Amino acid sequence: MAIDLLPGAAGADVLWQARLVEIARALATEPGLLLLYEVASGLNPSETTAVTQLIRDLSAGGLTVILVEHDMRFIMELCSAVTVLNFSARIASGAPAAIASYPAVVTAYLGQPRPEGVSRRTIRRSSHLG
Repeated sequence: MAIDLLPGAAGADVLWQARLVEIARALATEPGLLLLYEVASGLNPSETTAVTQLIRDLSAGGLTVILVEHDMRFIMELCSAVTVLNFSARIASGAPAAIASYPAVVTAYLGQPRPEGVSRRTIRRSSHLG
């Protein structure tokens, strides 16, 4: 599989280029399983979209991909199964849509759930008061 820079990105971001080199180097060994750590960290939205497609293509080609990632949007869009850890303890496992509603996951990664009728602005303002 060829890995290219973003189309038309002659001066693509150095971080993005480095990330692609890391992935390409790992793929050169022809692994059956690829472990990626924080692969979306620091990438802009178009780079994140590109790495999402790259991972989908690798997976569709038969490669098992395991991600360790804190970008929940990235994970929820990309993964078919998710295991969520909090301080090294598994707090949820399952389909992304299902685990996104688990209270422990919401508290640990997505923020405290809002009480009915309370805006985020009110919660932010009150958190700075005390």
